[in-house]
Amino acid sequence: MTGSSYERLSALDTSFLELEDQNSHVHIGSVGLYDAAPLTRPGGGLDFERIQEFLEGQMHRSARFRQKLATIPLLEHPVWIDDENFNIHYHVRHTALPTPGDLRLLKRLTVRIVSQQLDRGKPLWELWFVEGVEGVRFALISNPSPSRAQASAH
Repeated sequence: MTGSSYERLSALDTSFLELEDQNSHVHIGSVGLYDAAPLTRPGGGLDFERIQEFLEGQMHRSARFRQKLATIPLLEHPVWIDDENFNIHYHVRHTALPTPGDLRLLKRLTVRIVSQQLDRGKPLWELWFVEGVEGVRFALISNPSPSRAQASAH
């Protein structure tokens, strides 16, 4: 890590890492439902490209979203470092529920997404935009919750 800048993890983030193992993921996810109309393309469906472009333009607001885990050699302390290979397309995902897109299906999808261990070689977050939720809505599944990543940045 010569020449790199880094920031030690908070006590809370360190405890999350220490408690996590292959079978028990200690991260906080969330799901929200939103009106899809303002974000749909003229022909229908979410304008996912526009969403990605907007989010890409916001990444400068919090460095934590572009940082991944590393350890200090010898001391083995976990730290945040900038991910030189950061790719927003890995973190911002798009999927759709099968018709009729009821809340039961959304809950199943949410459980499947949030139960996966995040790749520790990349920044520890994902946003899933889910189309096809009944009632002309979309869901946003955060894994983990961006609020945790934001809190860690300060």
